[in-house]
Amino acid sequence: MAEKTISVSVLLCKEFHAEGSLWVAQCLEYDIAAQGKTMKTAVQAILQALREQADRDTEAGRKPFADFEKAPKDFWNQFESAEAIPSEVQPQALPPAWMIRAQEVRVC
Repeated sequence: MAEKTISVSVLLCKEFHAEGSLWVAQCLEYDIAAQGKTMKTAVQAILQALREQADRDTEAGRKPFADFEKAPKDFWNQFESAEAIPSEVQPQALPPAWMIRAQEVRVC
């Protein structure tokens, strides 16, 4: 399989629950989300979810993410007013077939 690169924008929001708090990472270009206990683990989780979806779509003979809409407008609006975070929050190790990177990560 040839290497493919996909760049996405990710919005990170902290959610508070009775059991504690979690960071939610929402991809804007595709309505896919993941969560983690820290900002870094949430970013790792969303990138992993995107890689796995790209693999599933490719294996099924579909264009990656063809069945996904963009995230709802609310998330895009939050992203516009959110603060950019440093690139070191993003994991560096990527699998060889899919290079999916968060081109811009902002925290709300």
